[in-house]
Amino acid sequence: MSFGDRAEAFVEVGRAYADAILARSHRQKATGGTPKVFLETVPRLYHAYYTVGRREYEPLGDNAAVIRTFDAEGLVIADHCWTVVGCLQRGLELSGADTVLVTETACRSSGASCCQYLCEWDFHAAAR
Repeated sequence: MSFGDRAEAFVEVGRAYADAILARSHRQKATGGTPKVFLETVPRLYHAYYTVGRREYEPLGDNAAVIRTFDAEGLVIADHCWTVVGCLQRGLELSGADTVLVTETACRSSGASCCQYLCEWDFHAAAR
């Protein structure tokens, strides 16, 4: 972790958070063995750990999806968003995704109506 890069530090916190929550919720059940199944569970996982706001999942094809966070008053700040990026990255990796890229494309702290995360990955099921 880079001590000079605040965003990178929070991404690493999010990755560790994913390891912790997925281990607690029985990793195979939470990840389902595929990236899409993991992302489909993100709204339920969010609801289990937060009392405000909600997350939505939207598939965008075989290797991409969007996760959106709405109404998370008090939680949505830039540092929190970086932890979400790290958590989504690690969850996708644990579900078998290769070459994972998670990009925050909209943020409530910048005036958007929701925080939006574009998740893209490679997945070679035959190699698993």
